[in-house]
Amino acid sequence: MILENIKDENAETYSKLPLGEKEVHAKRVMKFLKAVYMVREMRLLSPGFLEVLSGAPDLVDCQPPRLCSLKYLTLAMWSTRGCIRAIVYLLSISPNITKVFLKAKESCLADVGDEWETGLSFPGMLSHLEYVQIEVEGCDAELKFLCFLLKRAKVLKKVVLYFRSSVGSPDHGVTQVEQFMDTLRLVPTASSCIQVVFKT
Repeated sequence: MILENIKDENAETYSKLPLGEKEVHAKRVMKFLKAVYMVREMRLLSPGFLEVLSGAPDLVDCQPPRLCSLKYLTLAMWSTRGCIRAIVYLLSISPNITKVFLKAKESCLADVGDEWETGLSFPGMLSHLEYVQIEVEGCDAELKFLCFLLKRAKVLKKVVLYFRSSVGSPDHGVTQVEQFMDTLRLVPTASSCIQVVFKT
């Protein structure tokens, strides 16, 4: 698949790919992850990478690559089921990761469903994660992902949430931001000394 312009990259582009092409791309992504196993810092600024990774045919059943040296992960993401699952998968194969930075690339308020995390929780997962920074809209997918992190990251010290500029605007409604923050404050956390910072 060739995109003429980075602006052409969107979740819909990937959802319309033929199944055979999706499998080819997914296998290439898995091969890439196996090749970069020694990397300490990774920046993936294409949400399409995550969308393709989520479609890897043996995502849960195969012997996953291990990114044991990875400490810092920066990702551009869409708030889709595929991207959220792929992010959790990357965290699960990176046992020593300490910092995660996520930047939302496009508005997507689709519901990811209640069973999006099935098969993605592994022993020792998130055992070193201390810092998470996420640009959010306040949608369902982001809330579910944050709940997943808060309930599992035992040494998490700080979560910084930046609300996108469109969130909180008069036409979008400040109540969405307030509801998101209120809901997140009620989530039980695995870490006893966590600080959640909201920035608008």
